[in-house]
Amino acid sequence: MKRKAKKLWLQIFSPFLLLIVLTVFIFIFFSTQRLSKFYTDQVQNDLLDRATILQTQLLQLPSDELPNFCQNYKAIEMRITLILNSGKVLCDSKINALTMESHSNRPEFIEALQKSYGSSIRYSQTLNTKLMYVAIPLSDQNKNILRLSVALTAIESSLSVIIFQYLVAGLAISLLAGIISFLLSKKISSPIEEIKSMAGKIAGGHFEHSFTDFNNEEFQTLSEALHTMIQKLKAFESMRRDFVANVSHELKTPLTSIKGFAETLIDDDSINKDERIRFLSIIVRQTDRLSEMINDLLNLSKIEQLQGEGQIIFNSHNLRDVAQSALEICANKWIDYNPELINQIPDIKLNINHSLIEQALINLIDNAIKYGGNKCDIIYQKTNNGHEVHVIDNGPGIEPIHLDRLFERFYRVDKSRSRELGGTGLGLAIVKHIMETHNGTIQVQSKVGVGTTFILVFEI
Repeated sequence: MKRKAKKLWLQIFSPFLLLIVLTVFIFIFFSTQRLSKFYTDQVQNDLLDRATILQTQLLQLPSDELPNFCQNYKAIEMRITLILNSGKVLCDSKINALTMESHSNRPEFIEALQKSYGSSIRYSQTLNTKLMYVAIPLSDQNKNILRLSVALTAIESSLSVIIFQYLVAGLAISLLAGIISFLLSKKISSPIEEIKSMAGKIAGGHFEHSFTDFNNEEFQTLSEALHTMIQKLKAFESMRRDFVANVSHELKTPLTSIKGFAETLIDDDSINKDERIRFLSIIVRQTDRLSEMINDLLNLSKIEQLQGEGQIIFNSHNLRDVAQSALEICANKWIDYNPELINQIPDIKLNINHSLIEQALINLIDNAIKYGGNKCDIIYQKTNNGHEVHVIDNGPGIEPIHLDRLFERFYRVDKSRSRELGGTGLGLAIVKHIMETHNGTIQVQSKVGVGTTFILVFEI
C-alpha cells in the first residue's frame, strides 16, 4: 500500500518549529546553569572574604577564648564553626558543639587541610537545609579550621523565579515562532504548489500556460526553467517536423534524379553509348548517395536507441590504435586524393566504445579530406577536466555564422558542393551523438583561410 505523502508546508513547519523549541529550552537550561554557578561563586567568594577577616581576629585571641568565639555571632544568618585539626568541633554559632559529631570526614574540612581553602555544597542534616560551606586553616602551624556556611534557600528561590520567567518567555517565543514558521511554510509551499500545477498542465500537453513572476529568486528560477523546458519542447517538436521535412527532401532529390535518368534511358533510343554511360553513372552515384544517407539515418537511430537502453559497451582501448585504424580506412577510401594523414596521438588508454569512436574519427577525417584540403592531423591533449582529441585540417575554414549549426542534422555549409562530394549532412550529427554516449562533447574552432579543428572532449 502506497504511503500517503505529507503536505509540503507541514514538512517544513514541523522540523522548523521543533528546532526553535529545542533551541529555546536548551538556551534556558544552559542559562540557568550559568546563572546558578554565578550566584554560588558569588556566595563562595563572599564567604572567603568574611573568613579571611575572621581569621585575623581569631589569631589574636588566646586559646582559652576560642570556644566562646562563635557565641558572638549567633544572631547573624551566617553560621560559623571552629574545628580542630583532629575533626572535633570546638564551637558553632548555631548548634551546641558538645552535641556535634566529628567533622573529620567533611569534604570542605579535608580539602582545607590539604590546600589553602575548601568548599562544598551539600545538605546539612543538622540544620535540615542545603548549605554552601567554605573552610580555611587558621594558620599553617596548628591547622585548626575556620568554617563558614550559609543557606542557599534564597538563591534557589531567586533561581526558581528566574527559571519560571524563562519558561514563560520560552513558551511565548515558541508560540510566536510557531506562528511565524506556519506562515513561512505556507509562503514557501504556495509557489511550489503553483509550479506543481504548471508542471501538471505541461505534462498534459498544455504549453500555453502563463507563468507567474515570483518574488523569490529560487522559485523565479524554477519557473523560468519550466518556461525554458516548454520552449525546448516546442523547439523539439519543430525540429521533429523539420527533420521529417528534411528527410523527405533529401530522399526525394536523389530519387527524382534516378527516376528521371532511368526514364530517359528507357524512352529515348537515340541516346549514344557515351551519354548512356554518363546517365548510368549519375544513377549509380545517386543510388550510392541514397544508400549512404539511409545507412547514416540507421546508424544515428541505432546509436540513440542503444544510448537510451544503456546497451553501449565501454572497454579500455588504446586511443592511438583507434585513430590509426580510422586513418587507414579513410586513406584507402580517398586513395586517389593521396591525402597527408598524420597520427600524433601517444599510447594512452581510455574507457570507450572502439567502433563508435572509430566511426566518429572516420566522419571527421572524411570531412577534413572532402572540404578541408589534402592534410589532416590528429593530436591529443590532456586537460584538467579530461582528454581531448583534435582533428585538424588546412582547408578554407568555416564562416562563424555556420559554427553553431554545424552539428544539426542535414545542415550543410555549402549545399551544392556537399551533395557533389556525396555528403549526407548527417556525419557531424552522428559524431555529436557518439560523444554524448561517452558523456563527452564535440567542439569546433575555425578560421577562414587557415583551417578547421574539431575537438572530441572526453571528460574525467
